[in-house]
Amino acid sequence: MTIMQPELFYIADPMCSWCYGFAPVMEKVIENFGDDMKINPVVGGLRVEGAHLLSPELKETLVHHWHEVEKQSGQPFNYDFDVPENFVYNTEPSCRAVVTMRRLKPESAFPYFDALHRAFYAENKDVTDTAVLRDEAEKFGLAPADFDEWFTHTETCKETYDDFAFSQGMGITGFPSIVLKDERGLALLTAGYQAYENLEPNIVKWLETGKENRTTQQET
Repeated sequence: MTIMQPELFYIADPMCSWCYGFAPVMEKVIENFGDDMKINPVVGGLRVEGAHLLSPELKETLVHHWHEVEKQSGQPFNYDFDVPENFVYNTEPSCRAVVTMRRLKPESAFPYFDALHRAFYAENKDVTDTAVLRDEAEKFGLAPADFDEWFTHTETCKETYDDFAFSQGMGITGFPSIVLKDERGLALLTAGYQAYENLEPNIVKWLETGKENRTTQQET
């Protein structure tokens, strides 16, 4: 059996309200388990290809979900939802922006992810707008010219859609989701929002049983 470093894949979307609600949970996961395993942000592609014009009906549905997220997570929302007329709810640009940050400043990928959440849900910024994505990236020390070059780069576009394919290949149908991986294979930790207190013991158990398994393999 090949021994490998444990990994966690966090599959989420910058324009997913439940992922925004889950952001503080992920902060605790990273803080408490970042030394025990590699933690990878993966963009899910909640709504892509520009197929979702923000109709009054869709807006009403989204606001209903937002109230639920705020109630469960305590994350603040700006319910003015002051987006441009004919706004298209397309999450591909913000996903690609996260991949851009992940390529150029991987240590800032998670904080940038969270910044886009807050920009959209708490600050009413249009995170389908490249200028907004660039401005948020600049706050993390990414030069605008570097962002522009890699945001439109063929490799970045491919990597973004590879993330979408990874999520789909895992059978992920909702965000946020967490998948754990070691030499034993893949394990789904959660599909959907969970409080940190519910996740922590399962992560601890998975890490402990994996360590025991590796010790046994090394002794035989």
